[in-house]
Amino acid sequence: MSRLSKVSLLCSCALLLYMLALLKASESDTSAKHQMSNVEATDMNEMFKFSPEYLKVAVGDTIKFNGSMGQHTVTTVPGMLPERAEKIEIHSIPSKEIEFTKPGIYGVKCRVHNRYGMAALIVAGDAKANLAQAKKFRLTRFGKKKMQQLLVSAENDLDSNN
Repeated sequence: MSRLSKVSLLCSCALLLYMLALLKASESDTSAKHQMSNVEATDMNEMFKFSPEYLKVAVGDTIKFNGSMGQHTVTTVPGMLPERAEKIEIHSIPSKEIEFTKPGIYGVKCRVHNRYGMAALIVAGDAKANLAQAKKFRLTRFGKKKMQQLLVSAENDLDSNN
C-alpha cells in the first residue's frame, strides 16, 4: 500500500470516528418520555401515566415522546407553556421529537386520560420563567392532583438550587 493510500485511509478513519462521536453526542441530548397503560394496576394513578412524569432538561434539548397511538395524546396544558413557545400536540403516531427552545415549565397531558392523572411536567432550564403562570393551570380530578404534585417537585428543585 502506498504512503498516500495509508494517509487517505487514516484520514477516512478519523473522519468516521469524528462523525460517530458527533452522532453519539447528539443522541445524548435526547431524553425519552413514554406513555404507559397498565390495565392490571389497582391504583388509578398507575393505570395511565407518562414515564418519567417529571423531567428536567436544558434549553435546546429534545425529548422523544413515544406511544401516542390509539386514544393516547400529548397535549399542552393551557397556561403551562413558556411565552412564545410552540404548543405541543401529538397524536396518532408512534413517536415524535420535540425541542424545548424556551426556558420554563411545560405541562402536558393526555387529552383522554388526564382525568386519571396522565399528566407530566417538563422543566427546560429555569422554572422561574413561567412558574407563577403555570400554577394557574386548569385540569380536573386526578390530572389536577398529579400536576400539583409535579409543580411541588419543580419548586423543591428551585429551592435546592438556591
